[in-house]
Amino acid sequence: MKNKIFGTDGIRGIANTQVSANLAFNIAKALAIYIINTKTENEKPKVILGCDTRKSCHMLTSAMCAGLTSMGVNVTQVGIVPTPAVGYLTKEFGFDFGIMVTASHNSKEYNGIKIINKNGLKLTDEQQEELTKIFEQVDDYLPCLPEQIGVIKFKDEYQKYWADYMISCINCSLNGLRIGLDCAFGASYKLAPYIFKKMGAVVECFNCEDKGEKINLNCGANNPQFLEVKLKEEKLDIAFAFDGDADRVVVVTSDAYKLKGDEMLYLIAKYFKQTNDLKNNIFATTILTNYGLDKSLNKLGINVERVAVGDRSLQKIMCEQDILVGGEDNGHIILGKYDMGSNGLLCALFLSKMLKEGMNLKKELEEYKPFTQVKIDVNVSQRQKQLCNSAFIKALITELEQELEQNGRIIVRPSGTEMVIRILVEGINAMQVEKIAKELENHIKKL
Repeated sequence: MKNKIFGTDGIRGIANTQVSANLAFNIAKALAIYIINTKTENEKPKVILGCDTRKSCHMLTSAMCAGLTSMGVNVTQVGIVPTPAVGYLTKEFGFDFGIMVTASHNSKEYNGIKIINKNGLKLTDEQQEELTKIFEQVDDYLPCLPEQIGVIKFKDEYQKYWADYMISCINCSLNGLRIGLDCAFGASYKLAPYIFKKMGAVVECFNCEDKGEKINLNCGANNPQFLEVKLKEEKLDIAFAFDGDADRVVVVTSDAYKLKGDEMLYLIAKYFKQTNDLKNNIFATTILTNYGLDKSLNKLGINVERVAVGDRSLQKIMCEQDILVGGEDNGHIILGKYDMGSNGLLCALFLSKMLKEGMNLKKELEEYKPFTQVKIDVNVSQRQKQLCNSAFIKALITELEQELEQNGRIIVRPSGTEMVIRILVEGINAMQVEKIAKELENHIKKL
């Protein structure tokens, strides 16, 4: 990770090897130094720290507490909470930064570090660059004097504070709704059921236990098929599957239909347009979202802004252009009026509110006309991943795009979190799209 510690969503890798206690300690030291160098107020620097349920979280949070306090920074630990909770609490209580120890949707052997700035947002490019510079020279910095060592506090009550804020955002009762929750043995295992039950819903909980050894294993957003089966068995009105840190959600409707990511984006944009909360009639999404979304939303009087992959890119453009609603087709949704972070629970609450108001989600999708889209993830070596942007692949993409005749697009990109090259081909002709995607897959495998 030397010289490039941040991926598309923070720092992530195999726990105790790629993401070690030593790395966490030094990242924390670097963050403390950054705070001290940039802080203008005289008050003691302070950081809030949360985590998901993984066994390695104990090791990494302890290392980060040691790194921060050794440089004179106070730490408030809030325990197991979703990533959006850390973002909200960072801004709400005036912390200099927030830290979430999680590997999101990855399996139990992974872990990672997400750093959130005082505005409750992912780090800017400039902040990442400065932190990286400090990190590379962190051994040159001396620890603080003994009397300046930071203290560690535990504030579990912040969990309920955030949960109650989520409830206040919806401001309605969910009485009468039967809702299924698959928390993937992850960060939302306690707070998601609390929130929905307090709002009056009848809640069926699945994988809602503090069992980090099972996090994301055949459940949650990685495996919504589990909920499709349970929804029929339990006769639920709707069901939600969260990933390990609950910053995204997958939705299954009452007839066991799993909403595609772009369909969920369409429903969210349409609803907020109807409630006059879609500021300037602009919706933000990324380059991977189905291009049919643009065409369908345009018919509703909604313009679409597209950015690079990642909720960090979405946050940036939404702040710059004062856009209040946006999302990715993987289930990251940002509802900026309430929270500028990607928030799977908040999205689930609003979809439940739509049902409570009498909306038929499938019927609302009748006017949405997606393009045919094929996505393929190709497992690759480090060498193959580096060749993803080679002249050969670029020339091949250009050649294949000509076959689409301006009625589609091709995106080939390396994953920022896994040893995978992601292929997306989109167009009007389904057979042609499938053929092009397979051809790209075969070429990448031969790199």
